[in-house]
Formats: sequence, structure tokens, C-alpha cells
Amino acid sequence: MADNLKIVGLEEFERLLSRLPDKVVARAGKRGLTKAASRLRTRIRQAAPKRSGRLRQAIQVGSSRRHP
Repeated sequence: MADNLKIVGLEEFERLLSRLPDKVVARAGKRGLTKAASRLRTRIRQAAPKRSGRLRQAIQVGSSRRHP
């Protein structure tokens, strides 16, 4: 396993990201989190016990519209 990790271009990426409007950055972040959560939801549903199927149906992905 590598002890060091170097990401090339991260500083430039952060600089470009800071130039984008906050709304665009938030939307992109939310989209990425939702996609990752959807994949996780699928795996959790597959691992859930199936008796009536209600538990599997209850596992959902969502977000609130609240802003801190």
C-alpha cells in the first residue's frame, strides 16, 4: 500500500472551482452524492432480509431542501 499520494492538478482544479457560482458547485456536489447514495441503497436493499419486502421498499435516497 502506498504511503504517499500525490494528486496532480488539484490546486488548479480548486482555483477553477472557486470561480464557479456557489449554486453550480452545490448542484454538482449534490448530484455526485445522490448517485453514490443510490448505488449504496441498491446494495443495502439486496442485503436486507426479505419477509414482506416492506423493509427493502423503505430504504430510500433523498435530500432535504433546508440550508444550514
